[in-house]
Amino acid sequence: MNNLLILPGGGNPDTPIYSRVYSVISREAKMRGYDQVFTHIRWPGHTTADKYEISPSLTLPAAVNATKDCIAALPPAPFVILARSFGCVVALKLIQQANPIDRCPSKIILWGPIPYWMIWETCVRDFDATRDKSKTKGLKIDHSYYATTEPVESLIQKIEIPTIIAAGEDDPYCKPAYLDYLRSIAKNNPHIEIKEKVRGAPHEVTDENGADVVRNYTQTLFD
Repeated sequence: MNNLLILPGGGNPDTPIYSRVYSVISREAKMRGYDQVFTHIRWPGHTTADKYEISPSLTLPAAVNATKDCIAALPPAPFVILARSFGCVVALKLIQQANPIDRCPSKIILWGPIPYWMIWETCVRDFDATRDKSKTKGLKIDHSYYATTEPVESLIQKIEIPTIIAAGEDDPYCKPAYLDYLRSIAKNNPHIEIKEKVRGAPHEVTDENGADVVRNYTQTLFD
């Protein structure tokens, strides 16, 4: 059976809300037969209040390099990547940059990719508010974040390994209409499966969303 490598979003997995998000994923993945679940990646930019000023800011190239280093240290077994939010861009860019000697996942699962226009809106137009909000999530950003990111809409068209894309119907970032758009531009790529929206699921699914939502969410990701 495969191992599972989780690529987090922008929110620091060590903060209370995000620790609950990844606890659900890890628990449910193990219940569905994954041998080992690796949740230890932290992006350059993930930080704490006492280290905020000296921490680097989040950028896509630094996150991709951190993922490459992590993969190089994984056990020599097949693995799947599950990426959330910002992690979706990292996973897609990682695959795009892969060469024949790199270890590649057997599949990638993308939960809640964010439209490029929304990244511009939050990280350019509304930068100050987004920077302050990110700080409460254990994340440091500056203008290099937007300057280095790339559109999911472009990256998915180059995918050549099995890829699942999914989101919840209550996700304020990856709305059902956006999934429909991705479905339309990826319709000629046989490697991509875009799932139906998960009823009642927000961007960050935790046990507080209820057993039915958690079940539907994890079935969409893993079944």
